[in-house]
Amino acid sequence: MEDCPSGTFEPVVVPRRGYLPTLIPYFSAGPVLNSQSESSNLYDRVADTIRVDFKEELDFLIGYDSAISAIRQIIDMPNRRASLLANLCLQNGGRLSAKKRPQFSEVSDDEIRRIEEAISASVHPPSEGVGSH
Repeated sequence: MEDCPSGTFEPVVVPRRGYLPTLIPYFSAGPVLNSQSESSNLYDRVADTIRVDFKEELDFLIGYDSAISAIRQIIDMPNRRASLLANLCLQNGGRLSAKKRPQFSEVSDDEIRRIEEAISASVHPPSEGVGSH
């Protein structure tokens, strides 16, 4: 694999039971961490990733799971259709666009409205109060 300015990427084979082994890039920072400030900087970047990026990803996954659950409580539809409906709503701020509405002709307008409300609530849950985290 290619070298990058701050380290090297080395291929690592990861065996998975029942599947073909997966080749993933593994970042080796060893040769570039020759000072305390470089080590500290790398630590700060990893900490930021865990604190910010992972939290955002987990929040999205929790919201997505809530959206799928809400759809299933309102209407019985195959997993693939429920996932498509959730994705289309999430991509459009919690609402199904008028252009995409014909794809779900089997769903009533009232059911779509209820699904949109549930998805909006799952993406933007009510705040727990001022200053709470």
